[in-house]
Amino acid sequence: MPRSYTWLMKVLEDEELELVIAKDNNIIYRGRGEGIRPLIDAIDTIGLNDLRGAILADRVVGLAASYLVTYAGFSEVHGLIVSRSAASFLESRGITLYWMEMVDAILDRSRSSLCPFEKLALKARSPREFYLTLRKQSIR
Repeated sequence: MPRSYTWLMKVLEDEELELVIAKDNNIIYRGRGEGIRPLIDAIDTIGLNDLRGAILADRVVGLAASYLVTYAGFSEVHGLIVSRSAASFLESRGITLYWMEMVDAILDRSRSSLCPFEKLALKARSPREFYLTLRKQSIR
């Protein structure tokens, strides 16, 4: 779990994106939006077959994003802010992680409670179940 500022993180910041997806050293997706919506949109747009082995760069990587990363088959994650639970989960799945800032938890916008998506992820039994729960709730 190295702390490292990568070229994908630079693209994220320079282009003011929420996430960037690369495969074979080419950017295949740029996402904007709030929360985990850009990641869900990427999964729905690109599809699981084309995401397998891809690299995700995301501004905030919590447990919710980690579940989606695992479900989609990403091989590597670059996060500006990463929660300890996300780091542990990704490491347990053999997914390489680069990060700039490690935090105890991803909080909601008021910073008074755990992010609602993190709470939902904690209740899920698997990354696939978490994704399907989000789809049922029409998270967009």
